[in-house]
Amino acid sequence: MTTANPVKISVIIPVYNVEKYLSACLDSFLNQPLKDIEIICIDDCSTDNSAQILREYASRDERIKNIFLTQNGGVSHARNIAIERANGKYTYFADADDLTIPEAMEKLYDTAEKNDTDQVVFLTDVLEECENASMCNYYSRTYSEKTVNRVLSGLELFSQLLQSVIFTAPWSKITRTSIIKDNNIQFPHGYIHSDNFFTAKSMLFCKKAIALNERLYIRRIREGSITTATDAGATIRHVCGFAAVIGTFQTEINSGLYDKTQNELVQKFCTFLIPSLMRYTQKLHPSQRPELLSQLINCPWGEHWQFVMPILFRLIDTEKKKNCELVKADKTIAYQKNKIKKLKKSRSYRLGRALTWLPRKIRGGVRCLKQHGVAYTCKRIFQKTGILFK
Repeated sequence: MTTANPVKISVIIPVYNVEKYLSACLDSFLNQPLKDIEIICIDDCSTDNSAQILREYASRDERIKNIFLTQNGGVSHARNIAIERANGKYTYFADADDLTIPEAMEKLYDTAEKNDTDQVVFLTDVLEECENASMCNYYSRTYSEKTVNRVLSGLELFSQLLQSVIFTAPWSKITRTSIIKDNNIQFPHGYIHSDNFFTAKSMLFCKKAIALNERLYIRRIREGSITTATDAGATIRHVCGFAAVIGTFQTEINSGLYDKTQNELVQKFCTFLIPSLMRYTQKLHPSQRPELLSQLINCPWGEHWQFVMPILFRLIDTEKKKNCELVKADKTIAYQKNKIKKLKKSRSYRLGRALTWLPRKIRGGVRCLKQHGVAYTCKRIFQKTGILFK
């Protein structure tokens, strides 16, 4: 790419301790047929060789634009800094441990230009390095046939995807840069799942958008990533993340930022997120909930927590009721088992079993004869009675 050529796509890649995967990621973009791209890499104070890899690539290809942060600020902070530097007509976000397929950038750019759309959304494939069936099933879904390959308003597409399948990751879409900058759309800083906020808000302001049922990105599912962590601390971060998205949106609604149609879609999206909030909340042991509530109040977006607390308390109350019902059910089952055990020890039960032994065996033999035939039935009779059958 010469300096005279306009940048068609700005690819933004936050980088933090991914030396094992970084070269493959960069190569997958540099080898695209579409050459008029810039790749903005933001190193968030990596402690491995990631920064050195970035310097080596930048020395070989001027399309690599490196930013080296002096203080670790997280993926949202890194993306927001890169947005300010983006010069491309469209902006695309990728993760440094993932890959894009050959010709993906050209396909997305041509689709956006041909249809004059502000956003193109698409599907992803999976590179599974650790077993995670739920995540693989999630990414295996496709958009509804009535939705794909149709130019809709961002609001219409957002509404349709909420009714079927929506992927909120930033690497599942390409967006016109002016939409992002003119509406000051950023990734909220300080919590995970901020991509939910960015995706939803960007779709609210797109005049035209289109969905493709094509898998143009490869998501690497690996141990040690944010999305695959299952410890209590990670679970709390997930809850705080979803709660923050809901709380931030509620604050913006109250500030009068959106019109009536946008408000309705934002409310639907918040409702859409509640099951995820519930799923992670219910994974926490009751002893871990004080820590969750403390983080909700003291986190960087703490001014929004009052919108989420009632939801969390309702979820916790619902879970308590379910637990009480389960305890009652367990006690009932234990009581019934004890009654059955006592009954089997009684004299009347043993006498009844003795009197009905022959009729039960005859009935069983007839049933076996009907289902398996004479030879098998005779074999079973001889085996039960201890006679060797040859």
